[in-house]
Amino acid sequence: FVDVLIPPSNDVHVGARPSTQCADIAFAWYMLVEKALDDNSRGALSQSDIGQFYDNLPVLAIAEWLAERGVLRQLITALVQIQLCARGVVRIGEAVAEIGVRAKGGLTGSRLAGALARIPAELAASTAHAEIQRNGYKIGQHRIGVALWVDNCFAFGNCLQGAIRIQEVFEKALAESW
Repeated sequence: FVDVLIPPSNDVHVGARPSTQCADIAFAWYMLVEKALDDNSRGALSQSDIGQFYDNLPVLAIAEWLAERGVLRQLITALVQIQLCARGVVRIGEAVAEIGVRAKGGLTGSRLAGALARIPAELAASTAHAEIQRNGYKIGQHRIGVALWVDNCFAFGNCLQGAIRIQEVFEKALAESW
């Protein structure tokens, strides 16, 4: 459902969804290195990791965002319950610890948390679109600026400052919106 709510951008690759693999990003990185070397070493790559992204995933804010876009309330309620109200028990030998409900954060590694995590990341990339266009690396008639893999942002810059600028603008958009 995220693909329907957030239109794709030609200069942003979104991984961690059906028909994508980590190798897609590695291939694009390799292609940029080869093209940049042919272009007098103009071009740069950078990578950032959104610290403790799943632990701090704003599930309720995402739920509100989904509701504003007409997603069924019943579906939103189920999403929130699965992410915040799941209980668990951890047993190590004789020791037992119960894990109760949470007020924030997603279930790390769950497919649903991965889908929900795409929303803030893709919206931040959308907000940073003008800078991504300006600083992204042009290959032929296409320009690539960002590749996202859940909590990882890979920037493809036209120079070192361009790659850094993409990361800075992405981080600012993510922090200010979520």
